[in-house]
Amino acid sequence: MVTVGSPKYRKASVVWKGTFQEGMGTMSTESRVLSDTQYSFQTRFGEGIGTNPDELIAASLGSCFSMSLANELGLAGFDAERIETTATSTLEQLEAGWTITRMQLDVRAKVPNATDNDFIDATLAAKTNCPLARLLNTTISMNASLSPENAGLTDFKSESASNNGDSGAGGYYIQEPRGPTDDC
Repeated sequence: MVTVGSPKYRKASVVWKGTFQEGMGTMSTESRVLSDTQYSFQTRFGEGIGTNPDELIAASLGSCFSMSLANELGLAGFDAERIETTATSTLEQLEAGWTITRMQLDVRAKVPNATDNDFIDATLAAKTNCPLARLLNTTISMNASLSPENAGLTDFKSESASNNGDSGAGGYYIQEPRGPTDDC
C-alpha cells in the first residue's frame, strides 16, 4: 500500500464500568461532538437511553458514503443538490458471537442533469471508494434513487460480496435497470 498524503488521525475515548449486562459506559470524541455520551447493554440490545456502537457505525458509513457520492458525482461533472442516506446495521447473534452481518444503505438524491446511468455509476463507485465501506468486513447492500425532479426516476438495488478490505472487488450487481450480470 502506498500512502499518497499524510495520514489523518481521529480519536475517541471510552470508559466502561461494571458487568456486560448491568454496566454502562460513556464515549467522547476528540471533536467533542460526543461528550460523555452514554451507552449500555440496554441501548445496544434493548431500548435504553443513549447510543450504541452499531448505530454509530451506521451513522459513520452513511455520512462517509454521502460524501463519497458527492465526490463521485462531482468527478462525473454533476453537483448534487441533496443526498439523503439512511444506513441500517444488522446485528445478529451467531455461533461466533454478536456480529454486524449486514449494512443497508438507502439513498435518495437530487442531482440536476444526471441520468439514471450516471447516478448508478456514481453510487456504485461511491460504495467502492468510501473509506469506511472498505474498512467494514460485511455485506453492504444499497437502494438508491434520484428524486422525481430528475427525468426518468429509477429505483435500483445493488448487492456486494464482503468487502474484505479490498477496494470493491466484490461482485456488485444492479437488479434494475441494467440486469444482474453487469459488474462494476
